[in-house]
Amino acid sequence: MELWIRSQNKKMLTKLDYCYLEPVHKREILGGNHYLINQSLGIYPTEKRALEVLDEIQKKLNCNKYLLHAHPLISLTDLEAAKKYFEQSNKIDLIADDGRFKIEPVGNQILIYEMPKK
Repeated sequence: MELWIRSQNKKMLTKLDYCYLEPVHKREILGGNHYLINQSLGIYPTEKRALEVLDEIQKKLNCNKYLLHAHPLISLTDLEAAKKYFEQSNKIDLIADDGRFKIEPVGNQILIYEMPKK
């Protein structure tokens, strides 16, 4: 899966191999790839806000969905209850398959995250 980041000033859209909190002032998020090293992606008023932005990026990367296959005799109500239970207890996103439909992934495997202004 590829991660592309739009910089805070909107002047750069780049594929990243890594991003991190600048170690001295801890308010700037830097990132890079094979060609672009330690490029500023955004500067935030506090370390706490910068860490929140890194958390948002991590959540964007961790957006896997799982397919929950149900037994054909399970009711739709029970299937939805099981889906909710497994999502909450495992902190994952599930797609419920009741066996009557074919579910296939669509779209691409590229994620784009736009750095927030504040």
